[in-house]
Amino acid sequence: MTLPFRSRPLHNRALHFHIPYGVDENVLVNWSSFPSDHAVLFFTLATIIFLVSRRLGIVAFLYAFFVVCFTRVYLGYHYPTDILAGALLGITIASLSKVTALRKMIAQPGMRWVRSHPASFYASFFLVTSQISVVFDPLRHLARFAFAAVEAVLKL
Repeated sequence: MTLPFRSRPLHNRALHFHIPYGVDENVLVNWSSFPSDHAVLFFTLATIIFLVSRRLGIVAFLYAFFVVCFTRVYLGYHYPTDILAGALLGITIASLSKVTALRKMIAQPGMRWVRSHPASFYASFFLVTSQISVVFDPLRHLARFAFAAVEAVLKL
């Protein structure tokens, strides 16, 4: 939401994009296409899997590219550069987990939390993983509402 807005290919009339059957033309209106959040998420997960098992990681990368990202380009949700930027961002984020000092700095508060209050940690961890499974859509809608509310208050 903080990056410059970029219209999605299916909303760009200059492209003469033929919308595939079954795709709602009004989907994702006013949502920026750059970078692809799906590419960020799935390439981050694929990179983490790759760091554990190269064979499974390659399968995860193929899945992220062909099943998740290629279909988003085909459906007109993203430009190829949106996917590329998202993939690079995701790979970079996951690769930072190899930096020991950074990993310890990020993990330490969570590890203290799980030792001191395991019930609230696991409940929160469940909420985070459920948000990952829906690509953070509810949180994005909530953030969009909050930004609109702040804008409305500032205009008063």
